[in-house]
Amino acid sequence: MDYKLKQRLNRWCPPDLRKDYNMNNQPCFVENGNYPIRSDFHRVTNSNIDKTVRCFRCGQTGHFYKQCAEIRIKSKKKLNRDFERLSLFIQRKTCEKFPFFNLDDAEFRKATRANSIRFQVNLLQTSQTQILKEKVKLESVVDLIKEQLKENRKSLRQEIEFLKQENKTLKTKLQKSVSNNKNSQEEVDFLHDENNVLSVIVRDLKDQLADLEEKEILNKTSIEGLAARCLKLETENNALRHKSCDCKISNPSMSRH
Repeated sequence: MDYKLKQRLNRWCPPDLRKDYNMNNQPCFVENGNYPIRSDFHRVTNSNIDKTVRCFRCGQTGHFYKQCAEIRIKSKKKLNRDFERLSLFIQRKTCEKFPFFNLDDAEFRKATRANSIRFQVNLLQTSQTQILKEKVKLESVVDLIKEQLKENRKSLRQEIEFLKQENKTLKTKLQKSVSNNKNSQEEVDFLHDENNVLSVIVRDLKDQLADLEEKEILNKTSIEGLAARCLKLETENNALRHKSCDCKISNPSMSRH
């Protein structure tokens, strides 16, 4: 394995497998939060190396560049490069498990032509094109359905607003009718009371009228009696007049005196 690739893989593999891939039995990095630190780092004890060796990263003496404990912050470009290298390595390792990995391109093409893989690939391609066409059709149908749903939602909102307004108007009309009904009921009660009073007055007037009729009948009878008495008195008066006249004629001397 490439040294750089092995070094990158050492950072991506789990902590329990890092020492298997480490180089020259050097201590490995251990993840601690977001920053890697050296857990079992041992500095070289030789005094001559401490004096002569200088690190190119931190500038201090006593250790090499690869043994430096300073935290390295990689750029985004290097991180993407390491990720691509690791993905290629994993793909190559997975391809090594297949039986046709050791074949070259010509033999691989010949083996694929002899088998029915191309036919299946063509079928898959045709099915893929059909699926893509169906996908386009379905997307258009979905767009139409979305537009219809938007229109239906808009119309339903308008209908709901109209029904709300109509409900408000009906409530106001109902309140007005209830208030009018109360007023009319009060007016009916007042008129009923007045009618009762008037009925009592009419009853009294009827009684008075009956009394007056009785009195009128009595007055008529009394008037008739008085008229008969007047006639009787007139007849008596006339009779007395005739009698007085006869007396004067029979006694003229008395008339002289």
